[in-house]
Amino acid sequence: MEDIKKLTYDQILSLVMQMPLYEKEQLRRDLNRIYEESRDNSRPYTIEEVRGFVSEAEEDIEAGRFCTAEEGRKKIEEKFPWLKE
Repeated sequence: MEDIKKLTYDQILSLVMQMPLYEKEQLRRDLNRIYEESRDNSRPYTIEEVRGFVSEAEEDIEAGRFCTAEEGRKKIEEKFPWLKE
């Protein structure tokens, strides 16, 4: 997978300030849309949903389907290498 460059806030700001006005406006609309979608998808869970999550987790543990936090982090970093610190 291609390396993803990590940009600082100042680098991003510099890139945005170089954009033509119509591109800035499109970026603003896109960011607002993404924010609204993420806000809509982050509703609070009901008690029944939480109990379901707990039951599912307990079943997974009893069946041996689990890993340590360290193993989980390693799997995530292998799948998403740009998340490494």
